[in-house]
Amino acid sequence: MITIFEYLKKHIQASFNWKFFTVWASFMATLTFIKYFYGIKITFPQENLRLVWGILFYTIPFIFTIFLINHFSKTPLTWNTSSFFLLSFLILLGLFLNQYTFFYKKFLPLLPTELFHFFNRIGYNVHVTFFYLAIPAIYWFIKGKSENSCFYGLTLKGFKVRPYLLMLLIMVPILIWASFQPAFVKTYPMYKIDSAEAYLNISPIITVGSFELTYVLQFIALEIFYRGFIVYSLSPFLKENAVWVMVTVYGLLHFTKPMPECIGSMLGGYVLGVISYYSRSVFGGIIVHVGLALMMDLLAFWQLFSLNL
Repeated sequence: MITIFEYLKKHIQASFNWKFFTVWASFMATLTFIKYFYGIKITFPQENLRLVWGILFYTIPFIFTIFLINHFSKTPLTWNTSSFFLLSFLILLGLFLNQYTFFYKKFLPLLPTELFHFFNRIGYNVHVTFFYLAIPAIYWFIKGKSENSCFYGLTLKGFKVRPYLLMLLIMVPILIWASFQPAFVKTYPMYKIDSAEAYLNISPIITVGSFELTYVLQFIALEIFYRGFIVYSLSPFLKENAVWVMVTVYGLLHFTKPMPECIGSMLGGYVLGVISYYSRSVFGGIIVHVGLALMMDLLAFWQLFSLNL
């Protein structure tokens, strides 16, 4: 844990600027307020509106954050290059493809109704995992292979697992308390046993296990994309400030979640981003993210089982 606090202290000393943070935090707070108090839509059923909004939703905050970093930076930043614009395009493309295009849904009507829910949940996880890995791979082969030989933080070199297990241990009583709240069992588990089990004549262990496997892969891919690809690839241009760009788009990703989870994602995303930036490994984030996700699902199944007794 001491190492993590040292990382945070180092990042604050290197990148924190009151003027930047005040404007950036005000901007993110305004977007959050509009979303949760005025109910701004994140997606639209109309194809043309979804396309335009999907492009603007991430692009404007992404560009605005970079503008603020450049404006308030005390040292010149080397962002005005073709490599930077290519990278920015790929980041925004990955964000758009994951939130506004769901190609797998075109095949769902071909399935029996009883299997729709199961394959819809599995399909989403596979879809997200694919694009979270494919976009970084494109840039890795084009530009960054020599600089990121371990593929955006997939390395155990110098990695210590104990601090992250301690973080999960600290979260256990909080999650147990949360599991007793009515809203918790409405959201979790992420896959609720439906009609696929009876239709396929298989145990729920198989369907739940299949979902949880793809669920875990989704979080691994997410950490590689946000804490690895975005942070590592932007850092040659923006230095430590790359973490702030990642936090901006990571917070927007959670605009479909309840407001406390959205706000918590920005704080948690910042901490994990800083850890990844200095440790050069995304495994800490993977352990924390996967651990929390699995614990929440396990607690939800426990609560549902208790209610059915």
